[in-house]
Order: sequence, then structure tokens, then C-alpha cells
Amino acid sequence: MTYDKILGHDKNIIFTSLLSKYRNEHNTNIIDEAEESLDELVYVPSKFKLWSGRFVRYLDATDPLRLKLSSGGFVVSDNTYTVRLKVDDRVLTVGKRNRFFFMGLTNMDKTYLYFKDELNSQLKK
Repeated sequence: MTYDKILGHDKNIIFTSLLSKYRNEHNTNIIDEAEESLDELVYVPSKFKLWSGRFVRYLDATDPLRLKLSSGGFVVSDNTYTVRLKVDDRVLTVGKRNRFFFMGLTNMDKTYLYFKDELNSQLKK
């Protein structure tokens, strides 16, 4: 089950869109790495707040010809413009502009999404 599709925010659309506009060897390698390493994380559009305490990673598209995939950190706060992340023993402030954030789900979130998907599929029958 792909949680992104249940939430309606498919990260593969982002990857495809970025590569169609800014394809080069570096970006292709970064997107390949992102597809593998972000498998258990879901894309969160920038208009939504990231939840405090959750692990996030982001794809930095500030320079679209040199995409960067962050190693990630835990959300301290999010004011919809910037996110404060706890990385090792320091707190970093990261702007949301030109960055795509991916957040980890808890087992409770996954269970909720599973039952929501099942209920929706039963209602469609």
C-alpha cells in the first residue's frame, strides 16, 4: 500500500516533474536515491504544517540543476514559512520555499490510513 496515494500527494509525480524539467546526471542520481530512501516517508505539501517530533527529510530544489537530498532531522516547530529541525545536537532553521518535505508516519498513522482506504474501497462497491 502506498500511503502517498491514499493521502493524495504522490511523491513520484514530484520526482517525474523535476526530472522532466531539470534532467541531468546529478539530478537523476539524486532522484534515484530519493525514491529508495524516502520509501517509508510521505510528501507533505508546503501549505501544510509538519508535526512536531516527526522525522522529516527534504529535497532541496533551490538550485534546480543541483538537487540535494537532506539527511533529515526531527521537527521542532513549523510556522508554514520555515521549519526548525533538530539535527544531532543543534537546531537548524530551514525555509520551505523551493524544498519538498517528506515526513515519517507512526504505526498509528499507518493503521488509520489502512482502515480509511479499506472503508473507502468498501463504500465504492
